[in-house]
Amino acid sequence: MRYMALLLFLTALASFLGLVPFSSMEISSLQPAELLVITPVDGGVTLRTEDALTDWGRDLEEAFQNLKAAAPGKILFSTVSQLVCVGEVPDPKTLTDCGLRPATAVYRSPEVEDVKALQKYLTSREGTVTLGMLRDGEQVDVPQLRVGKSGLYLP
Repeated sequence: MRYMALLLFLTALASFLGLVPFSSMEISSLQPAELLVITPVDGGVTLRTEDALTDWGRDLEEAFQNLKAAAPGKILFSTVSQLVCVGEVPDPKTLTDCGLRPATAVYRSPEVEDVKALQKYLTSREGTVTLGMLRDGEQVDVPQLRVGKSGLYLP
C-alpha cells in the first residue's frame, strides 16, 4: 500500500513539474552597473552608467524605467556601489525604491565628464556617506568631488 501511495505521489509530482513553467535567463544578458551618475537637465533628469548606458526621464522613476528599457540586457541597479549626483542629491527613498541599495556610497559633483575614470577613482576609495544614511535622515555632509587638473577628486 505504501509503495502504491509513493508511486502515485511521484507520478503526480512529475506531472506537476512538467506543467509549471520555469523561467530562465541568459547570464550574458545581465548588465551590472557599479557607478550611476544622476544629472538634472531642463525638464528632467539623465542617468549614466560606467558602461555608457544613458537615458533621460521627466523624473527619477521615468529615467530608471527608460534606462531599463534601453539597456541591451537586464540592467542591475542593485549592484551600484557609487552614486554621483551632479548638484543636489535627489530623494533617497525614491532612489532605493528604484532599486539602489542603501549601502550605495553617495557623492556630489559639479560636473562629470569621464564616467569610466571616475568609476576607477571611486572604486579605490571607501564612501563615508551612504544612501541608507540619507534615507534614514542622518545629518551628514555628502562628499563633494572637486575638479582638478587630472579630473575629479575628493579633497
